[in-house]
Amino acid sequence: MSNGFDFERRQRVYRIRLDEAHRAVGHYIFEFAYLVSQMRECIEYVLCDDPEGDRMDARLAMGAAFAEQITNAFFAICERQAELNAEEAQVAIRLKTKVKDAIAERNDFAHGDWSGLWTNQGPTLSRMKPGRRAGALIEQEFRIEEIDSRADAVEDLAEVVTEFAMLCLGFHPLAERTGMAVRVRDIFRFRKREVLRIGRYAEMPWYEWEDEDGVDDDSVVVDED
Repeated sequence: MSNGFDFERRQRVYRIRLDEAHRAVGHYIFEFAYLVSQMRECIEYVLCDDPEGDRMDARLAMGAAFAEQITNAFFAICERQAELNAEEAQVAIRLKTKVKDAIAERNDFAHGDWSGLWTNQGPTLSRMKPGRRAGALIEQEFRIEEIDSRADAVEDLAEVVTEFAMLCLGFHPLAERTGMAVRVRDIFRFRKREVLRIGRYAEMPWYEWEDEDGVDDDSVVVDED
């Protein structure tokens, strides 16, 4: 009896671990797809004569583009539209690097070989990359929590990249609400090789402002250089 019970328990544990591994990898792929879709939609916005109109032609044009092609086009368009200064250009370069790193990681996740999905140590990802100086075989072990953490990081990157595009393309909600010009440097600054949300308007809410009495104030005044 006990052997049968132990077998059933092991089977339940196996299924739980397998389901969690599948969920975590799916979580990562979903967040990466969100990142790419946000960049693609911004490109479609620029390509359309009427950004609020039918975007089907733009979607057809971008439909077969790979993630790297979308990334290159996205940042080139943002930089052209915004005429970035030196520091803002560094923000763009760093964000583009982060996106390219995410693409490389997604490729490993999507095209590598997963094993050990049910083990205590966590899933193991293997991928062969002939020609690498460090050796062709890449093998890395992930805990479920680490995969989820990486997925969350990609989601955060997507939000930053989207707001960066809003600033470059001129439809940031803060600018629309106040009527003032809001540049990349007003929200994001480049410090110690990282993009930080520490610009002069970084902490200002996008959609609502309340005065000291708790009354919504649409006539907020913002100092400009």
